[in-house]
Amino acid sequence: MTNTSLYTRISTLPRQIQNEIFDYMEFLIQKYKPQRTKIRPKAGC
Repeated sequence: MTNTSLYTRISTLPRQIQNEIFDYMEFLIQKYKPQRTKIRPKAGC
């Protein structure tokens, strides 16, 4: 499923549920971002 189709499905949900989904997605992004940077350290570190 593409991001666009996922977003379209979410946008048909009630506003409160949309907000909870987007908050949770943001939480997951923040949670896994630091691990990704540790796996691939920048050159020169």
